[in-house]
Amino acid sequence: MAYTFAWEVPDRVGYFNLGESYSLEDANRLRVQMLEMLEHSTQPLHIMINICELKHFPMRMNAETWAMAEWMRHPKLGWLLVINKDANPMAHFLVSAVGKTIGVKTRFVKSRED
Repeated sequence: MAYTFAWEVPDRVGYFNLGESYSLEDANRLRVQMLEMLEHSTQPLHIMINICELKHFPMRMNAETWAMAEWMRHPKLGWLLVINKDANPMAHFLVSAVGKTIGVKTRFVKSRED
């Protein structure tokens, strides 16, 4: 698994670090994990995703990619905070485009502390 997960605030704010490589298989595993977490949540769940190290990721925007973003449409999803310190402008653009298309409340920050 290329990404790691930890609770920033238990059952309230999740933290994902996508690492250097993120594949379609990783995206599917993250989808399953996110849907499970969202279904069991009793309040809005906020997600922090660190893409600072991300270098290799799928750049196709096809039906399979959109299906994996299913968790972003979940009614219990709160804010999506994307950590990207100018490391990957293309990943930043893709996350921004998907978020805006789906209607996710997204904010980009430079660090985990922000």
